[in-house]
Amino acid sequence: GKRLLSRVIPPGYEAFLADQCVPLSRSAAVRCFSWHPMLARYAVAVPDNAAAAAAANAQIGKTRDRIYIRDLNKGRWEDLVLKHQFQNNVNCMQWSPVGNKLAVGCDHGICLWTFVASNNQSAWMQFLPCTGARIKCVEFSPCGRYLATSAVGSFKFNVWDVAKGQHGATPFSCASEVVQLNWSSAANGCSLFVGTKENYFIVYKNRTWGSQTWTTCGKYTTACWNKNGQVLLLALHTRPVIEVIPFSPKVRTLKSPKGIELPYSIHAMEWSPSSERLAVSFKNDDEKDESFRIEENSVDKDLIAVFGTTWDKDMVFPKFQNLGYIRGPHKNENRANMPTQMRFRPHCKGGALLAVVWSEGQICLYPMVFDMRKV
Repeated sequence: GKRLLSRVIPPGYEAFLADQCVPLSRSAAVRCFSWHPMLARYAVAVPDNAAAAAAANAQIGKTRDRIYIRDLNKGRWEDLVLKHQFQNNVNCMQWSPVGNKLAVGCDHGICLWTFVASNNQSAWMQFLPCTGARIKCVEFSPCGRYLATSAVGSFKFNVWDVAKGQHGATPFSCASEVVQLNWSSAANGCSLFVGTKENYFIVYKNRTWGSQTWTTCGKYTTACWNKNGQVLLLALHTRPVIEVIPFSPKVRTLKSPKGIELPYSIHAMEWSPSSERLAVSFKNDDEKDESFRIEENSVDKDLIAVFGTTWDKDMVFPKFQNLGYIRGPHKNENRANMPTQMRFRPHCKGGALLAVVWSEGQICLYPMVFDMRKV
């Protein structure tokens, strides 16, 4: 069937420059973004300009970062700002599933912030050390008990029992550098996807911590689970296709569903919490694959492709339909305004709410309404 290219989704109801809303200069790019799991708020990590200037003058390559929290219902930033001398070069962060903790991956460890339940306007920090390493991935398990973390260039990852604090780390080793950690949710327990730099990935079951290694036909780029942990989407470096890998026992003897063909190599992808919308961003370092064409038009690399997902009754075989593309705010004439991060809000009545961080420093929210019965 034909795919509609002319439909470009406009910016959502709240699009703004992070540097205008946060009292920092234009050089303060957004480092990390994370939705609160329950409340209409999100956290943003940006550099502290005074600390960044001092680090640049001293040529030490260390930037102290601050975390700001925005409340969508109030339409403003909260007074609480999270900062600490250990919170340097933030690479990643994530709220716990119950929303009382925020894990921030930075140099030499994780800043684990715990919020006071009465008003969420005060918090205290516990540092989980990882000597000599810069944390690049933090992922809470769906129950919130475990926190999986990995460091830049490391062949190991840790699974922390959060309640035990600094003494709760259990190390796991791989034969290659770990590049992504991603928990799934399932009725029979959750799984932990471990992506590596080589032609394989590992899936751990948290009940037994037994593992299964999957070989791929090329080096892995990114992956994401559907809402019940029965389907994994996998993108590879070798070709612009998203592979669909079913984990349900019901499909062991059946042919795997067809993947999604795309015009460029994939940078990142996010599945909405209901698994009804898939957002895909492209890399900016390769040429268009001429073997794949969509009608007679071209697709810019700075667009985000949005796919609708439909399922059979057992949620085993997904089908994808190209719904359109998201174009970011006005870009610099000399360079593309590329999407650097994408996150769906965990709960959104009647559809999905996608937050996108753009390379020019903007944070935009894109509402997608597709179930009017729940609005």
